[in-house]
Amino acid sequence: MSRHRETLAVHYGADDFKDRDQLTRTLGRERAKDTTLDYGDAFAERRGLVRSEILVERRPAPEGLSPDAARPPKRSMFDGLKLSRAPVADKALQAPALSATTQDVALQRGVARYTAAWADAERMGEQGLPILPHQRAAMQQAREGLDGVSREATADLGSALSRNPGLAARGVTPEGMKAVQRAMTAERTVRLDPAARAERFVDDWCGLQTRRLELGTSYQAADARKAIEGRMKTMAEGLGRDAQVESILRGKKPELGLERVREVAGVSMGDVLVRSLSLGRSMRIGR
Repeated sequence: MSRHRETLAVHYGADDFKDRDQLTRTLGRERAKDTTLDYGDAFAERRGLVRSEILVERRPAPEGLSPDAARPPKRSMFDGLKLSRAPVADKALQAPALSATTQDVALQRGVARYTAAWADAERMGEQGLPILPHQRAAMQQAREGLDGVSREATADLGSALSRNPGLAARGVTPEGMKAVQRAMTAERTVRLDPAARAERFVDDWCGLQTRRLELGTSYQAADARKAIEGRMKTMAEGLGRDAQVESILRGKKPELGLERVREVAGVSMGDVLVRSLSLGRSMRIGR
């Protein structure tokens, strides 16, 4: 309360103090602030302390031993603390690194928990309902828990679930969980193999291009068409962070529908794809 210069308002509960006088007596009582190690045994005993537990008596070391070796081992701050955890869990926490078996178990639990949280949120979306705060919190906690085991697994699982609607709901069964694991394996392959990433890019680009063309040039479909073009532009711009995939895609121009687009020296593949969006739009208008 030393920071208050002029006024101070104190609020107290009537169930703790029957009146203001009792509050004043309680706050005004003397509290021992001394260091017990600076006083004799009687001082410590009056305060319920056992001096032998907080001060090692300085005795001469036996002949042949150093003073440090003669002292009793120092008590740990966790001595006497009992946690209600299984012995296996304690060993896993104390070990510098998780064993292969323990990590596998933790990974399986993390995947199952994240999949269940995803399925719960996905169910709300299917019903046209907003995701509730506790569901968002559950997904965040599940993601952080899986991140603690393997960030790569979190990325693979998130990609697998987002690309396969309904997969999370199937994951509540043993067979469904096997399907989730297979999908994660496929995503891991794409993540590690540039050729697989290039094939994935071509498939996604062509799929979006088909949907974009199906929408036509009508005013009613303008918002949907703009959304698709935004996704395609983001994909194209992302190639700047993956030089290997960009190099592979230069040999896949026919598959990407770029036969009529001339390549200009110094222009990235991502820029070529972005330009193709505006070129395709103008060609449709000309028709």
